[in-house]
Amino acid sequence: MSQGTDRAPTRMLKDAVWGLNSLFTDPLNFGDPLDIEAAEHRLGDKEVFWNKGEDYIKRYT
Repeated sequence: MSQGTDRAPTRMLKDAVWGLNSLFTDPLNFGDPLDIEAAEHRLGDKEVFWNKGEDYIKRYT
């Protein structure tokens, strides 16, 4: 490979690892949600929101 390329295998692996890391560590943005109803529910009562999420996971996994 030429030295000026951005497609080096190590760069691609590093980018993938950093991308996965950001998926699991960046906080969710409830100020600009895709599901407005779910975001409003989470902002209103966090405990009920998380319990509902846990119930959904148990039911459908």
